[in-house]
Amino acid sequence: MLLTIWLPPHVAYRTVFGAIYLLLLPGYFWSHVFWKTADIEVLERLVLSLALSIVLVPLFVLSLNKLGVKINALNILIETFALIAISIVIINSKKIKLHIPL
Repeated sequence: MLLTIWLPPHVAYRTVFGAIYLLLLPGYFWSHVFWKTADIEVLERLVLSLALSIVLVPLFVLSLNKLGVKINALNILIETFALIAISIVIINSKKIKLHIPL
């Protein structure tokens, strides 16, 4: 809400939700890939989510750029979604492998 003082509302919402989508969600799901839910606390998971997102998203985007995918806003959104989807598939395959109910 603080951003709406200086920015138009639609730009402020886009900034806030874009930051959450790019800076928290990929790292949050990948933190579940690397650590079990009971292993780390909420604050640790939040900090690790931020750090993992800062590392994984640019690494994934730049590696796909080396393969010929152009860097633009739409491709970054799609690649971030793919990064999240890959982590969800890994999490679900781990649960199925361990026979843990979803």
